[in-house]
Amino acid sequence: MGETLKYRRSKQSAKSSIRGISWISSRRGKHRRGILSGGSKWLVLIISISILALLVYIIGVVRSGRSTPENEMLARIPRAMWPINVKSDDSGFENIQHPGDGSITMSVPKFWSPPIHDKKLMTRGLAMKIGSCITPDALGNYDRGDECPLNERTIFLGIASYRDWQCRHTVESAILRAKYPERIRVGVIDQIVDGEDVVCNSPINPCESDPSQALCQRKDQVDVYEMEAHLAVGPMFARHISNRMYRGEYYATQSDAHVTYVKDWDVSIIEQHESTGNEMAVLTTYLSDVLGAIDDETGESLMHTRPIMCNSHFVEEGKEYALEHQQEPEGDPTGIPQLEPFWAAGFSFSRGHFNVNVPYDLYEPMIFQGEEISMGIRGFTVGYDYYAPDRSVCFHHYKEGKNREARAKVTKFTENREFAG
Repeated sequence: MGETLKYRRSKQSAKSSIRGISWISSRRGKHRRGILSGGSKWLVLIISISILALLVYIIGVVRSGRSTPENEMLARIPRAMWPINVKSDDSGFENIQHPGDGSITMSVPKFWSPPIHDKKLMTRGLAMKIGSCITPDALGNYDRGDECPLNERTIFLGIASYRDWQCRHTVESAILRAKYPERIRVGVIDQIVDGEDVVCNSPINPCESDPSQALCQRKDQVDVYEMEAHLAVGPMFARHISNRMYRGEYYATQSDAHVTYVKDWDVSIIEQHESTGNEMAVLTTYLSDVLGAIDDETGESLMHTRPIMCNSHFVEEGKEYALEHQQEPEGDPTGIPQLEPFWAAGFSFSRGHFNVNVPYDLYEPMIFQGEEISMGIRGFTVGYDYYAPDRSVCFHHYKEGKNREARAKVTKFTENREFAG
């Protein structure tokens, strides 16, 4: 009896154990199913987010390929190259009507690029697409933006010359006195009388006797567009063609044809431009007189003041009045370029996109006084700011003192009276 009871107890215990085990297993199974169900929800959520992110990326790629104003502008900007000149460039030439006589057709270089401002401030992406470097990146791109080292950024110097014997002296000093002459490219509009006037890219002395001249060593860096002097109708038309000579350089300079540059001028003016922290800065001023301003042996500046333009007045021209800017008395440098209200044609230094965005008006013949007003307003209204350089990098040969007689021999475009209207 006892054994039987014991057995029965054991059997019952076993059954109880089995039921206990089944209950525990059932509970654990439910628990496991709960864990799997929660994990599935998280997995579905993660996959959904990934798919959504992929869709957003695809939509972004599709939209970026659509025809937006900025994308259209980017597509029109040519790839930068270096070295380059107008004849080797793919842009070619086109015919235009002479602004003083519509029956005259002239072949001129095509613009390197149309304006890219789209009547509003440029984006940084657009601005950085303008400007060549003398060496390309690993992918062969010369338009490296601000990744291009300062000493490798190219400079275009545009000069409009009317029968000016000093033009070649200006070019010689600009190239020879640059610290990095290999990055300088000069575009000259040489308005001359064949057989009477000196060509601007002709060396001052024969290369056989003085091969060290810049116009001997670096003649390929000087592009000259020769124009018959009797077709000249003032600086605006000539400088319009000069703008057409620009080929994507990082910086653009404009100066008169009777200017002397100082030693290392290229480094100085770039440092000044960079110090503004303004992509749209234009360094411009009426230049100081060259007399006593430059050491003839070293080429270094002897001046410790800087010019600035802060005044204008009306001048009488026959029966009309014209607005004329004035240079203020020179002051001490402040350490950085100073904002000023006006733009000067005799010297201007900017990023290259200024030439692209504010080209000279073609159809303004026989205009002299209105040139700077027109350019200054047009540049300002698309976002450019004007600064007086803190240090002068070149000086002007005025018809003053010992230069009076030599400069008096240079005639003016106003001798072409048939286009005066």
